[in-house]
Amino acid sequence: MTSFGNETQNGMVERFRHPAISPQKRFARRARGVVASLALIAMTSPAIAGTATQACENDIDFKELGASIVVAPSNVDAVPRGERAKAVRFLQSELMVAALACDARQYYGDFVKRYKVSLVSSGRDLKNHFEKAHGQKKGFAELNRFVTRMANKASGRMASLGADFCSNMHATYKHLLSKDDVQLTGFSLGYQARVQGQEQLVAADCDQPQQLSAIPQ
Repeated sequence: MTSFGNETQNGMVERFRHPAISPQKRFARRARGVVASLALIAMTSPAIAGTATQACENDIDFKELGASIVVAPSNVDAVPRGERAKAVRFLQSELMVAALACDARQYYGDFVKRYKVSLVSSGRDLKNHFEKAHGQKKGFAELNRFVTRMANKASGRMASLGADFCSNMHATYKHLLSKDDVQLTGFSLGYQARVQGQEQLVAADCDQPQQLSAIPQ
């Protein structure tokens, strides 16, 4: 079981204290190497909807929703397997970037061990999804493009959010590793919806209506 308690005795730094992070320059340097490093990591592998206008009118702040949004199991089953697998990969890409950029390699290793069965199953579903859509040869190439695109987007969010990205991802790791009842697919769909919701709100700037959807169209 992963411990998130105070471990400062004997000179040890508390494991889950957010690491001291220098300003944007540190993230810019790390961002350049993140995607290349991710390429070396083998892939182990509706619910929430509304508009940005409605969110603004109701003073909804997606950042305040935290990492605990989940999609109910009944709704998860209604989502196509390929889209569920994409959501899991979306979350995994964010966690891998955080492992490299936020001094969280140990937590990523703990995550992979804990959710190994789900990650392997999701990875198989993702491979089958692209092969069914594009054929075996082209499907493999399209899968690689998708994985790279997810890594690029996660790295871009890390570079733009800076310390906030690491703070959010530490909270996400803590939730995934300290809870006993996390259903990875439902969590991943909810996490993806939250991140996409934040990006839509930024794009809309609370002035222009823009559809938010938890499920990729």
